[in-house]
Amino acid sequence: SQVVLQVTGVPVKFMAEAVLYLGFLLSPTLKWREHKERRATFMIQSVGRINRNWAEHKAISWAHEIQLWFAKGWSTGNYGIELAPFGTQAELQRVEVTFLRTSLGIGSTTSIVATYWMIGIFPPKIRAWIAGLRFWAMIVKKSSEELEAKAMETQWMMWHAKNETQTDER
Repeated sequence: SQVVLQVTGVPVKFMAEAVLYLGFLLSPTLKWREHKERRATFMIQSVGRINRNWAEHKAISWAHEIQLWFAKGWSTGNYGIELAPFGTQAELQRVEVTFLRTSLGIGSTTSIVATYWMIGIFPPKIRAWIAGLRFWAMIVKKSSEELEAKAMETQWMMWHAKNETQTDER
């Protein structure tokens, strides 16, 4: 027997294919993987735009390069990450590490941890956890009766409960 969900007496239709809604790619199974892969593709396109800017501005400093990365590259990739922050962030890290190795002129044998340590930022996995904890803190600060708090809690529970479990396979 199939469960029938209703909202105010109207049956809820289930999706048969992925739907793009407000920048989120919602899959029928509510898995986060498709959304993250789509955001990683956008990050790669951002890297192309950043490289074009660097070609036009040869004397750009490292401080401006990393600011450009956070403004255009990372912000594109981590859109919505607070809804599923505790899995691995392999797609985002892959694009970011490629970008960092290119911009710093280091080879592929350089440790990822050493690269992040050298420039003084946390790896994507840690930054995603921080985003998730900030989101959770915003939920906790609000009165449980506020509509915004209920909406945020529903968002969190929907993605957290249905999200595929991912582990770091290293």
